[in-house]
Amino acid sequence: MLVNPEKYPSVKKELGQTFIDWLVSAEGQTAIAGYKIDGQQLFFPNAEKGLERTHCSGGERGTTRSNGCQGDDAWPPFPA
Repeated sequence: MLVNPEKYPSVKKELGQTFIDWLVSAEGQTAIAGYKIDGQQLFFPNAEKGLERTHCSGGERGTTRSNGCQGDDAWPPFPA
């Protein structure tokens, strides 16, 4: 979830979005699935294809609520 830069002006929005994009990318999903302790997989990634570069509301990159954005701190905010 990307922090709302209007509510928290010091947030590094671009870096946050870059990290989110990596997390839901094929590379990020592979890295998450590959994280193991004592040979046991701890996380089972399930980002849907096509979530890369999306926002919570109708921004320039698309519209989806399936990317986990919610609440007052999600950016851009949900439409009223």
